[in-house]
Amino acid sequence: MSNNICLEAVIISQEPLRYTPSGTPVLSLLLEHSSAQIEAGQSRKTAFTISAKQINPANSVLNVGDKVKVVGFLNSKSHRNPELILHIQHIERIE
Repeated sequence: MSNNICLEAVIISQEPLRYTPSGTPVLSLLLEHSSAQIEAGQSRKTAFTISAKQINPANSVLNVGDKVKVVGFLNSKSHRNPELILHIQHIERIE
């Protein structure tokens, strides 16, 4: 089965970089997306926010308000919490 997400969004919040007990850095973001999509031949407005995190983020500096393109996959937040979270495999700032 496939689980691939490619999304353009705006960073609306960013937590301070944290580290796992093993020392791996984790970046946590809240992303906001809005667009128009075609469904059954009709234009449909879409808008949502989604929590996202990146393990071992690159050294790029991202700020609240930056428009970004992210590639990753969806998973539940934890075994006990079924809330979806976007796991970022690649992120880049776009204009």
